[in-house]
Amino acid sequence: TEVAIGRGAHYEPTGNFPPQGNSMKDLVFPNPVSGRISVPQYTDYLNYEIVEMNGSSMAGGSMEESIDIKGLTSGLYILKLSKKAGGTSIAQIIIN
Repeated sequence: TEVAIGRGAHYEPTGNFPPQGNSMKDLVFPNPVSGRISVPQYTDYLNYEIVEMNGSSMAGGSMEESIDIKGLTSGLYILKLSKKAGGTSIAQIIIN
């Protein structure tokens, strides 16, 4: 199983996490976050979805340079970014 993280690098469950030279900070920052998440490579993506750990979709929309998360409660979430070239980048985000 492969999970895309950051700028197209792949994480193998048996390998190092995050892959050398890549981190979730390359995908989004700040993390933890309390207002807006910045996505430096936002032009590589079409849309986003923020999902609770139980699988419930909490927010989503067209990709912008930053994502407003002010309406979400504190906790651990998954951010899914759909790539223009196909595929999905995934990161865990902590909301304060």
